[in-house]
Amino acid sequence: MRLDAFRTRASILITLGPIQSFHCANQNSSLLSFSPYKHSAANQCTPHNSLILVTSQPICLASDIIPNHSSKAEWDPSPLDSTGLVYKFDQVTYQPLLSPIEDGFVNQGCYPHENDVNDESFCIFLNSAFANGRGLVFLSRPSVFKRAIATLTDPGSVMDETQLTRPIEVVKMPLKSGKGVRAKDKIHLGDQVITDYAIVAISVEKIVWDRTDWPEIRKKMIDCLPLRTRAAFAALHGTGESEEAWIGSAIQRNGFEFSVGEEEVPFFAVVPDPSRLNHDCRPNAVFYFEEDKLRVIMNAVREISPGEEVTIAYRDVKMSRTNRHLELSHYGFECTCSLCSLPDHAVAVSDSRIRMIDELTTALSDWTKDSIATPIMAEYVLELFKIERLDSDLDDAYTMLSLAHNAVGETGKARMYASMALARGIILHGPGWQELEDVLELEQSPETHWSYGIRKLKV
Repeated sequence: MRLDAFRTRASILITLGPIQSFHCANQNSSLLSFSPYKHSAANQCTPHNSLILVTSQPICLASDIIPNHSSKAEWDPSPLDSTGLVYKFDQVTYQPLLSPIEDGFVNQGCYPHENDVNDESFCIFLNSAFANGRGLVFLSRPSVFKRAIATLTDPGSVMDETQLTRPIEVVKMPLKSGKGVRAKDKIHLGDQVITDYAIVAISVEKIVWDRTDWPEIRKKMIDCLPLRTRAAFAALHGTGESEEAWIGSAIQRNGFEFSVGEEEVPFFAVVPDPSRLNHDCRPNAVFYFEEDKLRVIMNAVREISPGEEVTIAYRDVKMSRTNRHLELSHYGFECTCSLCSLPDHAVAVSDSRIRMIDELTTALSDWTKDSIATPIMAEYVLELFKIERLDSDLDDAYTMLSLAHNAVGETGKARMYASMALARGIILHGPGWQELEDVLELEQSPETHWSYGIRKLKV
């Protein structure tokens, strides 16, 4: 890949996509990896399904219900009482079909659409054993669903049994009107903070939600999940007075985008635990989505001290404060992180650095014979990234610097900065990092890389 333009990422959190560091007006919160959720016969739902399509970033506000994730972790058990909650997860009466047909999944019903030119209904598929009993509901065309599950790693027991207890806890944060996640012990750069699995996966096609009965369908879909998983879902942030409206909002505010198969069919996943982390425009953690396990991994991008809040960015943060606030507005809060809370004159200086990063990145991405790019420009970009505390995007800065040196034949420096880009890229994006092979070539064989000697050394 030529890396002609450096990607703009929207770290999620959770999208998928996506996926920063700000103070959000959290209301409720819980956390982390869970152990086997038992799906007892008394807690089942019926052949029902539901869905809605929406955006692809993780939610901001934490929740009052803390799922009983792991016997090794010090999490409070999830109260199985919906008192005070809009979604009455403990009053579900539906019973799902439980005879496995496709790798543990059961078709719970299909929903045709009169305007569907493909003439293939969307169906609800439930796997009540997914992630050791936590459960997963899929909404998709059957043909797409089969391609999706073909990419999964052992969908019946994909949960990592060896997962370690993480040094984090959910705490009340009065200044944020809710809860957040705090480090109990020191967390080092690259440490895994949270691992969590999808409980809902929805095919992203307009026709999926362009119908009047989707509010009822998506409620039925959530109703089919195991009791404790429904309780965890009910703890997420959402708005709306009716159950149907609240569920639609909760899905929208707690999702990640991912794609399936060679055709990269887009999907939208709800992954509960990442929603426990608040946003920050200069976060200390990032996330990426593992499509073969329907799992979100969150890693620390710098050292996090005991007692410090662990945060992510819901959107791309390489922009001005005004634009950041516009991007975050649909989450229902105004960011008051340390960066956004700076005096106007300090914000103006920060915004000017972001503009300079954009201008220099444009110049460094010009590979024509008239390019004015130099290694010094790339070194300046790296310094601006560090000054702006853009830890969640440092792989881009190191990659630009490696390319700039390789373009003038300075292979030693190209190797060095490619190594730094690799170290950061794996933390930020995991083994599925799109630029992995390209940057590996820069590190191991810069002379064979397309960028080698492409620019004359400018003195």
